[in-house]
Amino acid sequence: MSEQANTGEVQVPVFITGIITKNDGVDFCMDGANYKLHNYQGEVRLKARNPQAEKQLKKFAGRRIRVTVGGYWVWGPECSYVSVYYAEPATDVVKALTGKEQFA
Repeated sequence: MSEQANTGEVQVPVFITGIITKNDGVDFCMDGANYKLHNYQGEVRLKARNPQAEKQLKKFAGRRIRVTVGGYWVWGPECSYVSVYYAEPATDVVKALTGKEQFA
């Protein structure tokens, strides 16, 4: 049985849209969050949850296109990040949800 099941903790997925950059600098958090998502609310640290998510984050980092990521918040003693399991261009997400190329 997982630790999550023992504690009764419920993880709720979050979806955030912004521009992804690679975090190449020294990070005092040392938790493996190697990317940042920048949007109008600030920046969110990102860590890939699986190899496919790592591939997608690497692909979009530094390209200055809006990307939607899906994942779970992870809260540490000093730092927090989103553990990402999904990343796609925001335009693809809008099309999948609405069936339209862009908002009316």
